[in-house]
Amino acid sequence: MNKAVIKLSDEELKQIEDHFESVSYELDIQAIYQGHIPCIGLVLLDGKIDVKKKNKELALDPGSLVAVKELYHSQPFSYDLHIRKSSVVVVLDRTSLDEILTSKPKNKILYNMFKKIIS
Repeated sequence: MNKAVIKLSDEELKQIEDHFESVSYELDIQAIYQGHIPCIGLVLLDGKIDVKKKNKELALDPGSLVAVKELYHSQPFSYDLHIRKSSVVVVLDRTSLDEILTSKPKNKILYNMFKKIIS
C-alpha cells in the first residue's frame, strides 16, 4: 500500500497549503472506489482518511498524499478510500496538476514533487 500513499515533507506540505484551497468534510464519504479511475487526488491536512483493500486497512496521517499518480495516468486505484467526518483535505484534479507542471515561472518544489510522483 505504500506505493499508493506518499508522505510529504514539511516544505512540500506548506507549498500545497499555500497554493491550493482546502475542503472540510462534515460527513464520512467514500471518495474513491477500488478499481475505479480516480477523478481526484488528495492531501490530508487534518483528520483521517482510511485506505482499504480486502482485509488490509491503513489510516493515513496528516501530510499524506494519495491517488495522484493514478489520477494523472488514468489508472484504476487499487483501494477504497474513505474520508472521515471533520477531515480537512486538499483536493487535486488533473487541471491542478497540469497547471503546476506547465506554469511559468515554475514553483520548483511542487513541480519537482509532482514530476517525481507521476514518473
